Amino acid sequence: MRCFRDFGFWNCKFQSSFRITNSWFSQNLSLAKCGINRKKAGEKSPEDGLIYRCHFSKILNFDASDIQHLKIHNSFFKKDSSALLLTHSSINSLEVTTTTYPYLIDLSNTTISDTGTVDLRNMAILDPTDLGLDSTIDFSQRNRDCYIYLDKTSLNKILFDYRDFKLASIFYDPTVENKTKELSFELTEFLKLRFLDSSSAPSMDDADFITLGVVEQAGMLPPFPDSAWRGTPGGLVRKENLYNSMLLKFKEENNSKSYAKLDMEYRKFMLLEFDPGWYNTLSYYAGKLWWDFGYKKSRIFLWIVFFFAAFSLLNWRRLYFLSNKVYAIENISKQLRVHKKLKHIRLAGIPPAPVTGKKAGKWITRTKNSIGSAFRKTGIFAWYYASTMLLSFIYTGFIFFGLRMDGSKFHLKRNIATIWVLFIYTMGIICTGFVINLILH
Repeated sequence: MRCFRDFGFWNCKFQSSFRITNSWFSQNLSLAKCGINRKKAGEKSPEDGLIYRCHFSKILNFDASDIQHLKIHNSFFKKDSSALLLTHSSINSLEVTTTTYPYLIDLSNTTISDTGTVDLRNMAILDPTDLGLDSTIDFSQRNRDCYIYLDKTSLNKILFDYRDFKLASIFYDPTVENKTKELSFELTEFLKLRFLDSSSAPSMDDADFITLGVVEQAGMLPPFPDSAWRGTPGGLVRKENLYNSMLLKFKEENNSKSYAKLDMEYRKFMLLEFDPGWYNTLSYYAGKLWWDFGYKKSRIFLWIVFFFAAFSLLNWRRLYFLSNKVYAIENISKQLRVHKKLKHIRLAGIPPAPVTGKKAGKWITRTKNSIGSAFRKTGIFAWYYASTMLLSFIYTGFIFFGLRMDGSKFHLKRNIATIWVLFIYTMGIICTGFVINLILH
């Protein structure tokens, strides 16, 4: 069927097979406070409930439902406007396979049986033609993660790959009443589905419906993805505890990729939200840029190449001064003097070409002489700059990669230049330390 308005069942018990197939819901579909596949005493277990080849533009709601066995397969959630709500539900088995990611999956306050699971591992991005839907409609998926809300639920019973998700939060701000514009899907419709009793749900025309007072009376708050925990009592601590529980879950499951993504998200939360300050902000961006908090260790070698090349180029034009007046390396100073002397000798050794013959011939000869001299001078300067550049790399290498410096070679009269040399040495020690740690581990 095709539904263009809100549709649903309230407080219903489906004691036989439950099927919703080949259907399109332009608005919300609600099965709040329903019992899915509840068997009677003495009966065999009914077949699994199934939602198959369905399109959901907005919300699929199972709030406060009793779900024995349900499978959502080969279905489509429209980008940036859909949600799968399971809060306050009791679940024995729920599996979502070959189905696109909605904007939000809410599993907060969900009770999962001891032998039950919620399996979200086989969700995917589908072509609408695979679902028998109109291919002329834009079903392009969003380039972002699906928000998942997991507060007060059994994490070890929920199977999913966190690389496709992002942790959602509770939104609450007592100073602002209307938050409609801040949600990707309409708050009015979202809140209407959160009421567990259809008779108590306010009218969509009620202007007070979207105020926080109504939200508080309903006893439920709408999920919101970013920085929302700060306004709730103990919200930041709750979010920190949730992060730690999820990290432990992925560690025990040996799911290194999900652990890595969650850990980076956790570090950002702790340094930029939980305890913001200039030091934590600097620590976060330094760790992020340096090696992605240890998850991209090969980036260290790129930084080493960058620092070494940058220091060598900066030292190049002041190399004679640095090697004689700041940190003396005699062999390099000697080679610089030799190269400089050879440059002057070679430049002085370019004789002017003789000018003879008629007037036109004199002009041609003079032109050839000028071009030839220019080429020879260019070659001499290229040789000189290349040789001094090589010496600059060698000089910088002695400092950058040297494990210790000879204090007797310092001329302490040049304070700023001395600090510059010590800075190069310090950066080299830091880079070398990271490389040694990387090799040992």
